[in-house]
Amino acid sequence: MSFIDYTYEWLEQNRGALARGGALSVSDSAETRPKRVVYIAVQGTARFAEIILWETGEAEFGFGANAGEKFDEHHDLIDTAELGQLLARFLARVKEFRP
Repeated sequence: MSFIDYTYEWLEQNRGALARGGALSVSDSAETRPKRVVYIAVQGTARFAEIILWETGEAEFGFGANAGEKFDEHHDLIDTAELGQLLARFLARVKEFRP
């Protein structure tokens, strides 16, 4: 399974939990870029989390406070198991948004 397909499957399984954290946005560059990229973001009232995933397995994971520090991590994923771990961390950050 490709990184992109895995991400969309995970997204369908976790859409409700992500949406409970705030405004969920998803975009896909399938029609606009030669190297496909998927962007997933959740914007809470005080915090945010975002993932940018390229079809090659390169990923950026960002999170932080809306009015404060932002943390960014770069990942070169080897397989979907590593992607699953990164997406689980993303979901854990989003779950922290809830009061």
